[in-house]
Amino acid sequence: MCGKWGYYSNSNYQGYGIEVLFKTLLLQHLEDISDRELERFLQENTAAKWFCSFALSDKTPTDSLFSKIRAKIGTHLLSKIFNDVKDSLKSKGYIVIPPKNQTILK
Repeated sequence: MCGKWGYYSNSNYQGYGIEVLFKTLLLQHLEDISDRELERFLQENTAAKWFCSFALSDKTPTDSLFSKIRAKIGTHLLSKIFNDVKDSLKSKGYIVIPPKNQTILK
């Protein structure tokens, strides 16, 4: 995984696997939530569990693991990867991010 950015690993990290943990960090970036919020989000949100490849009854990572895996991969590399993914999703119309100074009313 992550060959385009120069990071390969097929080893498990605390039993979850690097790909699963990468998905959790990607979700955190897209949702703009803290490590503690991500821990709770994964416990309570079925779609988030599905996206990260957890079964409904699986135990999800604690907040301390997110900072450890972020340090292992490197924040600079993660930022590059996440921005590439976000740009790709935006260009395909999957996500729309309004300008910071604009309010969207429904």
